[in-house]
Amino acid sequence: MDAVADEINNSILRAGHVTFGLSASLNGSGTAIDFNWLKENIRKLSDEDDEKTIESLLLRERIYVEYLNQTRVYALKDGGKKRFYAQRNSWIKAQYYSLFTNIGNLPHAIFSGNFDYADRILQWFIFPRTILLGIILLFGTIMVFFDWVACVKWWLLLFCLLFTMALAIPNYLVDDKFNKAMKAIPVMAAGMIVNFLFGKKKK
Repeated sequence: MDAVADEINNSILRAGHVTFGLSASLNGSGTAIDFNWLKENIRKLSDEDDEKTIESLLLRERIYVEYLNQTRVYALKDGGKKRFYAQRNSWIKAQYYSLFTNIGNLPHAIFSGNFDYADRILQWFIFPRTILLGIILLFGTIMVFFDWVACVKWWLLLFCLLFTMALAIPNYLVDDKFNKAMKAIPVMAAGMIVNFLFGKKKK
């Protein structure tokens, strides 16, 4: 599942953005940053999420982030359900922390032509894909019993989202494990929402 998520991010948030002339999204341990710039800005980093803080600092300075599609980076992914939910919970919190700390800069970013920065702030508004899939599926199912017209809208949204994700997933990842993971998405989405709302807070 992690490999699929990474490839979707690579296709849409990195290669796709670069194709349209926008900066690529940073990729954690797969990111190379100019040492002198990092040395000057490292004290500005917060404990919430260094990656998104670095990203916002770069984009505020209109520093373009390139994506090297042919470069391979190997990273260790911790397994286990507890680790999975804890990691996603941390990512969601970091995403909305970044949104709330940068949202005030959105008007200036738009009117000053800093579209990379504006694009990233707007991107942080969007729910994570798994939760988004779960929400659309839930509302689509509920509306079947109340309003057929509204139901069609939700199922079309679900189809468009799944189709977009399918285009972004390379063929080599489509196997039995992939099919099993796709069937588990509703449960994963519910688990992520419950964990985010009712999970234990770190002290």
